[in-house]
Amino acid sequence: MVSSSTAIAGAPFASLGNGVIQRSLLETISNFKLTIDLISSNNQARQTVGVFDASGRNGYTFAIDTNYLLIRKVSIPVDQGQTWWNYNAYASDLAAASGVTGNSGYFPPLYVTPGLVNFVPAGPTSETPMTTFTFSLGDNGAIELAANGVPIFTGSDTTFGSFSSVVIAGMDFANFNNLTVETVPEPGTSLLLGTAALGFILRRRYVGLRRGSDVR
Repeated sequence: MVSSSTAIAGAPFASLGNGVIQRSLLETISNFKLTIDLISSNNQARQTVGVFDASGRNGYTFAIDTNYLLIRKVSIPVDQGQTWWNYNAYASDLAAASGVTGNSGYFPPLYVTPGLVNFVPAGPTSETPMTTFTFSLGDNGAIELAANGVPIFTGSDTTFGSFSSVVIAGMDFANFNNLTVETVPEPGTSLLLGTAALGFILRRRYVGLRRGSDVR
């Protein structure tokens, strides 16, 4: 899962090949702020990240797919497996608030703000920085997604109000690092203490992920 590339800055980082990882938070929360460094290096290389209930089946996600971002709510039936595909199949797009460019949660940020979201170029000659995404749910169901500190989605939804796990569901060619989840509005209280509790801290000589903890 750990890899590096001369085309991507910040190595080492992790990549999931059609896999799913679920980790429990240290406590149940109602609001959250999730931050992750993420980059896609191929077409249709979707990487989904979200905060869920204890089952890991019900919650909110954002996904990066080629040069599109998808903001969704997910509810996987108990008779269906927690596969990377089902996190897409049992998802519905969230509508954007007025004044935000996009359609039903699909946003082409490269066209809205060129260079805001980074993708590995077809013929890289130097390292491309990952994009730092911030995905949050605040009071009254206010949902926001920002890229490198610039808001690119605002909306609202109150379907889910209790969260105690985080899920990453990924395809090949999508790479990530530095995942944190914090409570809102107390940003100083980090539930996951950086990425350590999730096992996603990636150092040059240490990887905290263990194969046996994958969700299949």
